[in-house]
Amino acid sequence: MYSNLAHTLPTADVDASYGSHFFHDHVTDVILNVLEDVHIIVNQFSVMSRRLNTGIAFLTEVSGERGDLTSSGSLDTADHIKPESCDISIPLDQHLADHHLENVQSTGLPNGPVKRHTVHMDDRHMKEGGSLEETRADSLYKTMVIDSKECLDVNNKVGGEKKEKEKQESTGEDDKRLKYTLVTVGLADRTRPSESPRVCYITAPSEVANVLSCEVVDGLSSLMVSGSEELVSCVLRIQNSSHVKCPFPLTVAVPFQASYRGNYREITVKVVDPEQRVSYVTPTSTEGFYGGQRGSFAVVRVYSLGVFAVLSRLRTESFTIPKTGLSLKLSVDSRICLDYLPGSFAAPVVAQVTVQPVDAFILSSLKSKNDSYHAAVTSTPLLYLSHPSTLKLRRPMTLVLPCPPISDKRRAGEETDRLLTGTFSPQQIKVDGASVKTHKESKEHLALLGWTENRWKILDKVSVKNLQNSLVCFELTESYERLIVLRFQSSLKTSYIISLVEELEEALKIFPVTVVLHHERLDPSSVVLATLPSRDVSWALCELQTLGYCGPPEPSSELSMKEGEQLMLKFSGNITCNGT
Repeated sequence: MYSNLAHTLPTADVDASYGSHFFHDHVTDVILNVLEDVHIIVNQFSVMSRRLNTGIAFLTEVSGERGDLTSSGSLDTADHIKPESCDISIPLDQHLADHHLENVQSTGLPNGPVKRHTVHMDDRHMKEGGSLEETRADSLYKTMVIDSKECLDVNNKVGGEKKEKEKQESTGEDDKRLKYTLVTVGLADRTRPSESPRVCYITAPSEVANVLSCEVVDGLSSLMVSGSEELVSCVLRIQNSSHVKCPFPLTVAVPFQASYRGNYREITVKVVDPEQRVSYVTPTSTEGFYGGQRGSFAVVRVYSLGVFAVLSRLRTESFTIPKTGLSLKLSVDSRICLDYLPGSFAAPVVAQVTVQPVDAFILSSLKSKNDSYHAAVTSTPLLYLSHPSTLKLRRPMTLVLPCPPISDKRRAGEETDRLLTGTFSPQQIKVDGASVKTHKESKEHLALLGWTENRWKILDKVSVKNLQNSLVCFELTESYERLIVLRFQSSLKTSYIISLVEELEEALKIFPVTVVLHHERLDPSSVVLATLPSRDVSWALCELQTLGYCGPPEPSSELSMKEGEQLMLKFSGNITCNGT
């Protein structure tokens, strides 16, 4: 292996000069050290080459791309780096050697013979060491390859088992879906004959829909409404009459009587579960096709059974007031505007507002019953405003509300009525043809009232301004739960104004109704009994006549009822009742 070194470094005899012996021995040691380092480096390259080849072979076997790697050639580093081909020659500069010898002689060396040193390499021993080292590396990587293959096989096996399990679960779910096929079933009142009309419709698995029962419980109507809520359907109790478990949610469709709602009201379904917990569910639809006909149905998805009723209630609008302020026009009535300045609250808050419109008919009815309210002409809607009680209003807020003005025609009509009743003195009025005018126009007044500390209070320190398009505007420095503005054509005592607002708020919950009893013209034993809003009586009588019904008796006098109240009727004379 090292044949070139034998020619460049011949052995030295003992009888040579002292300096020559020492120089040759020193050079020999240096060369031996260099050869050992080179041999170690060559062996390391060989081991690295074997490792690279083993890794490439493993990756090729795993990825199935061995053909591509074979075509491109293997990375065999050992073939390029062979110990036998190494030719190490060290040129010796004679001048440098002589200079080095002079330095050595000047330092002095111990006396005694110098042993002969021979440069030789145990090539067999070094080859055996390198072979042992390479064998260990090969054994290690073979073990790693085997372990990787086993791990890959285990992963494939686990993946296959997982896919098989998912397939079985999917098949089980499909079987479950087939078992629980949804059907829509119409339920009749179980207290009446089976051929009676369906009062609701249930969409549920067939096993569940066939065991549900429904009962009309209108006797609970007074418990199902509160405040400004209106009942527009029958009160139903839906329950499970068996031990079959209901897979909630279920879809329930309850028919209701459609009426004009406008933007101020919305339809909701009130549900009271067996634990007396109350919830309001927004319908997914208010129209549908059930029982072979299209109509008004409140369709809801529920998670419990119990008592159901369809209600019409005032729409509540929620909004967030950031620290930067907010200017909001309500969706229920774009004429109503709330303006919060930046920094109105110390932190962002959530507020709610509800608008209760005030019908001019109600105000006229109150005026006709009490002459003290005669100066009242129009009013704004009743505004319910809810702010967090823990945070105070730090900056004034501005509100804009609609309030119809006093028209000249209305003012003339009011003054004519007062003239006929003798309220004005002859000096205050002047009759000119068919019109009535006053020498001095009466100045109108705007009164703002707010609800605080459980009572109405006139906010006389707040300035209310008239705007264009029948709007009024005012600023508030503190929060109130309710607000309303009344327009008067003349001043009125504070006590009368507060009393008027209290009666007006109560009148919004009372409905004048009329009872109608008509019989069929061709079959007098067939009668219809209806309780109708007084304003709709004329229209209802025309509809009954079209259907072949007529009187007597005549419609009853006007009755005042609150929503949810029950009306008990007593018949006398030749009228009998065979039905329920």
